[in-house]
Amino acid sequence: MTDESPPRRVDGRSSAARRFRTLVKAFTTDLGDDLSAADKALIESAAVAALRIEYLRVEMLSGKTGVDDDTLTRLLNSTTRILSIVAGKSRHRGKRELSIDEYLAAENAE
Repeated sequence: MTDESPPRRVDGRSSAARRFRTLVKAFTTDLGDDLSAADKALIESAAVAALRIEYLRVEMLSGKTGVDDDTLTRLLNSTTRILSIVAGKSRHRGKRELSIDEYLAAENAE
């Protein structure tokens, strides 16, 4: 049985929500505006992970014990992986593959 109810709405005025929007905007600006819906969802996931990383860093730098290094490492790796995937896709978007003749001409020109 699946839950078909829509996700709970979040009050977008909190500092976390504002920071989330800032991160999404920064990632989108870096990766380009011509993003698919899937890419946008990945960017939002990366923004959530980056926000969590920021909170964990603040806790660690404030001297709080109990910050889980494994969680921090996993979040860092996930964020890097997600942004790398989207960046790779955006670099290839709009490019066409060379024909064999074009490839050979380019090779011979070198």
